[in-house]
Amino acid sequence: MRLTVIIACFLLRLTASAQQIGISVVAKDSVSGTPIESLIIQNAEKKVIHQVSPGKIERQAGMQMLIISSPLYNTRTVSIQVKSDTSIIVDLSAKNYILKQVVVNGTSLNKVKDVQIGRERLMQDDINKLPMLLGQKDVLKSFQTLAGVNPTSEGAADLNVRGGTPDQNLVLQDGITLYSSSQLLGLVSTFNPSLIRSADLYKTGFPARYGGRIASVLDVTTLSPETDHFVGNASLGVISSSMMVNVPIEKNKSGLLMSARRSMFDLLKRLADPQGEQFYFYDGYAKFSSSVSETKTISFTGYHNEDGYSFRQIDDHDSQRYNKSSLNKAQSYAMAELKNAASIHTESYQLFYNEYHLKLEDIGHLNLPFYQDYTSRSKIRDLGLKFINQTRLSNSNKFNAGADVIFHDFSPGSTTQNIDGNVIKLHILPSGKARDAAVYAEDEWTIFRKIILRYGLRANWYSTSDTTYQFIEPRIVANYMLNSRTSIKLSYTKAYQPIQALVNNGLGLPVDIILSADKLIKPQSSKQYSASINRSASIFKNNFTFTLEGYYNRQNNLITYRDGYDSRSFTIGSVISTSNWHDGVAAGKGKSFGVELSAEKRSGILQGWVNYTWSKVRHSFAELDAGKPFFPLQDRRNVLNIYQSVVLSDKWQISCTFNYASGQAITVPTYFVNASEVPFPKAGNSNNNGSKYFVYEGGDRGMSRMKPFHKLDIAAQRNLKLLKKYPGKLELGIYNLYNRRNSYFYTVGVKKDPQGNLVPRIQSVSLLPIIPSASLNVSFD
Repeated sequence: MRLTVIIACFLLRLTASAQQIGISVVAKDSVSGTPIESLIIQNAEKKVIHQVSPGKIERQAGMQMLIISSPLYNTRTVSIQVKSDTSIIVDLSAKNYILKQVVVNGTSLNKVKDVQIGRERLMQDDINKLPMLLGQKDVLKSFQTLAGVNPTSEGAADLNVRGGTPDQNLVLQDGITLYSSSQLLGLVSTFNPSLIRSADLYKTGFPARYGGRIASVLDVTTLSPETDHFVGNASLGVISSSMMVNVPIEKNKSGLLMSARRSMFDLLKRLADPQGEQFYFYDGYAKFSSSVSETKTISFTGYHNEDGYSFRQIDDHDSQRYNKSSLNKAQSYAMAELKNAASIHTESYQLFYNEYHLKLEDIGHLNLPFYQDYTSRSKIRDLGLKFINQTRLSNSNKFNAGADVIFHDFSPGSTTQNIDGNVIKLHILPSGKARDAAVYAEDEWTIFRKIILRYGLRANWYSTSDTTYQFIEPRIVANYMLNSRTSIKLSYTKAYQPIQALVNNGLGLPVDIILSADKLIKPQSSKQYSASINRSASIFKNNFTFTLEGYYNRQNNLITYRDGYDSRSFTIGSVISTSNWHDGVAAGKGKSFGVELSAEKRSGILQGWVNYTWSKVRHSFAELDAGKPFFPLQDRRNVLNIYQSVVLSDKWQISCTFNYASGQAITVPTYFVNASEVPFPKAGNSNNNGSKYFVYEGGDRGMSRMKPFHKLDIAAQRNLKLLKKYPGKLELGIYNLYNRRNSYFYTVGVKKDPQGNLVPRIQSVSLLPIIPSASLNVSFD
C-alpha cells in the first residue's frame, strides 16, 4: 500500500511539473522601443515572481494574469491564454506627470549609480522648457546650458565640448552620422525638437560602439511610430513652424511617423526686401515601423534637410555692377533596420545610405556682354551596414558587441566657371574612396554591488587609395559606490578621427571643407582621462545631485589652415591646385584640461541646474608662429550657467537661464601704419572730411581676449485648450533681458582723438540685443 501511495504521489508531481509552461517576457519603452531593465513581474495575488528584465517565468497552462512594472514606468496588467512555451512583448510608458504640483520625470539619469561618466541627457520636455532665442527650441543650444559645453559664438548652435571643435563631435540621429549639425549659418540645429525622444551627450568615457570622432558623442533618439492611436502636434514660431503626425497603420502592429519644419521669417523678408540677403531652411522626416513577429520589428526611415543663404555685393562706383554669392547645404539619409528583442538579448541590423552636399556660387553682374558665374561643390556619400548585439549574461553582467562597415565616397572640392554656358574646370581637389570597418566588444560587470566596471575595445580599419590605418581604441570606465548616495568614477578613452574638417576662420562664407585622412594627413587622435565624485542628497525633502568632475585631454594631428589660406583657397578664388593642396594645411597638437562643478534638481515644483566650469585649451602647430603654443578660439577660462523652471499652477510655468563666460581668445593687431601714401585704391584722403586708411600687423595668435559674455533669458508658458478640445501651449519669451551688448566679433575702425584727428581703433560689434518672442504649440489626437 505504501509503495502504491509513493508511486501515485510521484506521478502527480510529474504531471503537475509537465503542466508548467515557460513565458518569456520582454518589456520595452513605449516611445523609444528600447528594452527596460529592473522589471518586476507579479501574479494575480500581487506576489513577485520575477525581478529581472528580460526574463523567463514558468506558469501553469490556462489563463494567466501578469502585473508588470518598473520603478521608472507605469504599471501594466496583461492577461494571456497559455497553451505552450511563448514570448510576450509589453510596452510600458514612462512616468511623467504632475501630482499635487510636483513634476516627476521618470527618465532622467541616476548619475550616482550609472556607470557612465561625463554623460548628460535631455528629454523632449527638458528642451521645451528652456527659454531660447526667438522661442526656437533647439537641442544643441539646450546642451550649452550644461557644464563643459560652449557655443562657438553667441546665438550659434554648434558645440565646443571640453575644448574640442564642432567637427570633432560625433553627431548621430537614429545612429546615422550628421556631417553638419546646424543650419542657417549655424544659428539653428538640424534637429526638429518635436521628433526627439531623448538626446545623450557623452563628454568622455565613450562606449565602445561609438567611433570616428575625438571630442564628444551626441546620440539623438527620435520617437517611434505610434501603433495604437493617432497623435500629432503643430507649432508656430518666429523663426520656423513645424508639424508632426503619428498614424497607426495596423492597430498594435505598424505605424507611420512624419514631420516637416520650415523657416518662416525669410518669407516675410522676401516681401519686404526682395533684393537683400535671403536665407531659408527646412527639413522633413518619415519613419515606418512594423512588428513582424512577437520579438522582431522592421523599420524604414528617411530624412532630408536643406538650408541656403545668399547676399549681394554692390560695386561702390556703379550700383549696376554687383556679385551675388550663395551658400547651400543639404543632407539626406535613408535607413532600413531590423530589431530582435529576445528574452535575454537584443540585436539590431542597419543598412543605410547617407549624403552631405555643399554648394557655393558666385554670380557676377558686371555690365559685360556675357554671363559668368563660379560654382564650388563638396560632397560626401556613405553606404553602410551596422550590427549591434546586447546580451545579459547574468544579473550582474552585460555584454555588448557589434561591427560596422562604411564605404565613403569623397568629393571634397571642385570649382567651375560658366561663361555663356561654356563650363571650364578651374580647380578640383582630389576625389577618393575610403573603406571604414570596425568591430568592438564591451563588458559591464557589477562586482559585490560596490564596483561597476565597464571595459571594452574597438578595432578600426580605415583604408584609402594610398594608405591603410589600423586603430585600437581601449575604453575603460569604473564606478565605485562608497554608499548608496555617493560614488567615485574613473575613465580612460582613446579615440581616432580619420574624417576631418578644415574650419574656416578667415575670409569668405563660413564653410567647412570635409577631408579624408591620407598618406600625408594623418587621422586625429586623442587620449582622455576623467575622474568624478557624485553625490545625491535630500535637502528639505528635495532630491539634488552634485557632481565634481575633472578631465585631461591630449590631441594629436589636429589640422587647420596655414597662414594666408582660408576656405576661399579651396573654393572660389582658389590659389591651391590639385598637386599642392596639402601646402595650405598645417598639422599640430593640443591639450585641454578643466574642472566642472554642477548641482541639479530634476523633480518637484522647482527644477533646474547650476554649473561652473574652469578650463584651459592650448594648441601648437609647427608651421604657425614657429610652433609657439597659443589659445584657440574655443578657450574660455570661466563659464557659469544657471537654469531654473518653476511650476506656478496647472496653467502657468516660468523658466529662466543666466549664462556667463570669459571672453574668447582672439588675435588683434599690435600696430597700425598710415596708408595714405600707399598706392592702392581708397588709400589716404578719399573725401572732404579727411578720412584716412590704415594697414596693420597682426599680433600674437590667440593672446587677446574678447569682453566677457553674459545674458539673462526668461520665458513664460501657459497651458491652454484650443477650440475647447486640443491641448496647447503659448510661450512668451525675452532673449537678453537687460540688453547686454555682447561682442559677436571685433573689427578695425577709426575714431577722433581730442585734437580731432582720425586714429585707428579696435571696436566690438554686437548683433543680438534684447529680443522678445512668442510661439504656439498645439497637440491633437
